[in-house]
Amino acid sequence: FGACLPTCLITLQRHRGAYGYFWKQGFAARNNATLRTDEIALNPDTFAECTDKDILSTLVHEMAHLWQAHLAGLAVGGTTTGNGRAK
Repeated sequence: FGACLPTCLITLQRHRGAYGYFWKQGFAARNNATLRTDEIALNPDTFAECTDKDILSTLVHEMAHLWQAHLAGLAVGGTTTGNGRAK
C-alpha cells in the first residue's frame, strides 16, 4: 500500500464465521465521541487452523478495505469467510 494507509486500531475479536473484518470509524475515544478511528479485527479462534500466510492474507485483505474506505472512495463492509470471500 506504499505507506499511504491511515492509522487504525488492530484488534483481536471473536466473530463467528469470520477470519477478520474492517469497521470504518468503529471506535470512539473515551473522552470525545467525535474522535473516531477505524478497526481491523482478526479472529484468534481461527489461528489454529490457519498458516501464518493465511493470517497475514486476512490482514492484507482487511487493509484493502481500509484503503477502499479512505483512498478509493468505495463502499466497504462485510466479513472475510474461510474461503476468502466477503460474507
